[in-house]
Amino acid sequence: MVSIRWGIIAPGRIAHKFASDFSLIHNHSITSVASTNIERARAFADKYKLSSFYGDYREMLTKEKLDVVYIASPHSFHFEQAKMCLDLGISVLCEKPVTIHSGQLKQLLTLAAENGLFFMEALWTVFLPTYTQIFEKINNGDIGSIIGVKADFGFHMPFDPESRLFNPSLGGGSLLDIGIYPLLLATLCLGYPNEIKALATLTELQVDDEMMAILKYNKRGLAQIQSTIRANTRTEAFIFGDNGSFWVPGRWIDSQIFYVLKSDGQEELVHSPWEGFGYQFQISAVEKCLVQGLSECPLVPHSLSIQLMNQMDEIRKQTGIVYPEDAFNYE
Repeated sequence: MVSIRWGIIAPGRIAHKFASDFSLIHNHSITSVASTNIERARAFADKYKLSSFYGDYREMLTKEKLDVVYIASPHSFHFEQAKMCLDLGISVLCEKPVTIHSGQLKQLLTLAAENGLFFMEALWTVFLPTYTQIFEKINNGDIGSIIGVKADFGFHMPFDPESRLFNPSLGGGSLLDIGIYPLLLATLCLGYPNEIKALATLTELQVDDEMMAILKYNKRGLAQIQSTIRANTRTEAFIFGDNGSFWVPGRWIDSQIFYVLKSDGQEELVHSPWEGFGYQFQISAVEKCLVQGLSECPLVPHSLSIQLMNQMDEIRKQTGIVYPEDAFNYE
């Protein structure tokens, strides 16, 4: 097996989970990490036994011979950091949402294509055994044709204008941070909607602390999605078919169980256990793509990221969610 040389930008909470799951994949490791805080990078490198650490992103990218970089910074930094990697000839796995708006994403995809590089949004839930099994059952027609999705994601967070969750300069708000999860599920199950109706409550900083949307599809399907940082919700998901449904209890995004609810009232509990945080499946998928010389992952193609970003752009347009990046024209 070819050894893939990984680098990490921004060693925060998500990066720790990501790095921890490397221990579950034999003979795979991270080479280096970079942070604007050199001591934070040093501590991360010590914890995961990395060979090098840096207090400057560009220094790591130019000094290390990296195959791919995992970007785990707040949303508003993704565009510039991903662009830096691609400009330097390094493939990218970027945390979701991959950018603030679709114009930025189009630029990155163009740059990746011009440089012949792999690029993927880190939609890690797609690779979890739970969803591998669910979509296998959908493809087998176990619950008939999919006609609806209902999913929420919510937790209570006290308002703090400096927090990543509320600060517009950091891409704050529930939609971009957690609303992308139910939107992803709806898109995977029903495709791209032909109509969206969205509402949101906005903070004084003009980012959403709660969002709800109804999406209508050509196949007579409907999706109901909700994200909130105002309250602890059940955070569960339903996928409705015309001959049954799937229920994934909370937290549905990384649940290791789901129920098959048949039209005749029978229920089946399905277990899909795994170790760690579940990032190892995404890591393995990226490495497989790199070894095969692919520019995108078949399970998370560029078209899926474009569809998600276009839908979030439309929801933001309807609800008045505003970010500093919106002042620039990336088209």
